[in-house]
Amino acid sequence: MTVNERLYVSGKSKEYDKALKERDIPTLRKILKSVDLPDISIDKVLEMEKQKMYDLIKTTGANGVFFLSGDVHFAEFTKTQPAGWYPIYDFTSSGITHHEDKVASRNNAIRVGNGYQYVNFGFLTIDWKASPVTVKAQVFGNTAGSGPNGYLVSEDAKISHTVTLDELKF
Repeated sequence: MTVNERLYVSGKSKEYDKALKERDIPTLRKILKSVDLPDISIDKVLEMEKQKMYDLIKTTGANGVFFLSGDVHFAEFTKTQPAGWYPIYDFTSSGITHHEDKVASRNNAIRVGNGYQYVNFGFLTIDWKASPVTVKAQVFGNTAGSGPNGYLVSEDAKISHTVTLDELKF
């Protein structure tokens, strides 16, 4: 049976479509496992969905695409750049209440800098007055900051990366 047939027969097509629309990877994996797909097949399905997203970006000529994601219980900043494209960044911050014992290795080849596996939260700063406009993605831990009264300051970030909107164009 195909993946779609398995989803239809199990009555999970709508649940799958909703999770796909929300980019809820853990739920997608759970649904695909529930219809008896092996992990390797799940990875192939998710890779095909990623390719659909890339195709949409390319066919619409969308500039400035920058992804925010979560629900993996660690933080990281990744960069991919398909041939003839601008860089595609994905900023993941996830783990304000839970964390993993380590950063997953699946993105090692595309990770910018180090990941952070402890309790964290993400913070985006967009400087619309800068020329070119900048987007700064930062991850902070759950500790007091080094600023006055324990406030967090930029230097307290566990991960910090800045990109310009000029960089995100075909």
